Amino acid sequence: MKNLKGLYLIFLLGMLACQPRDPELPIAEETLVPMLKDIQLAESMIKEQNYLIQDSLIDSYYGIICRTYDVKQADLDSTLAILRREPAMMDKVYTKVLEVLAKEEVSE
Repeated sequence: MKNLKGLYLIFLLGMLACQPRDPELPIAEETLVPMLKDIQLAESMIKEQNYLIQDSLIDSYYGIICRTYDVKQADLDSTLAILRREPAMMDKVYTKVLEVLAKEEVSE
């Protein structure tokens, strides 16, 4: 009986150790949130433009935003890919982005 309890305890500890963890983002959240806010604003401005120039504007705006925050485009791409795979993490980050946007809207 003691052996079964020991095996059960080892099994439970093994299961707890295998719990999935959120992946680490290449861009820190304190940089990512304002960066995503700027991306959302840029994309909303781009949608207002002629569709013929939208692609070049996207490249331009993303480049400016990456330089502003001193972030490599590859890190941004990796971060966005991780967020797409992790909906709970994406929800958490974008909730903060929406909070920042709401605060800015109120202050204007």
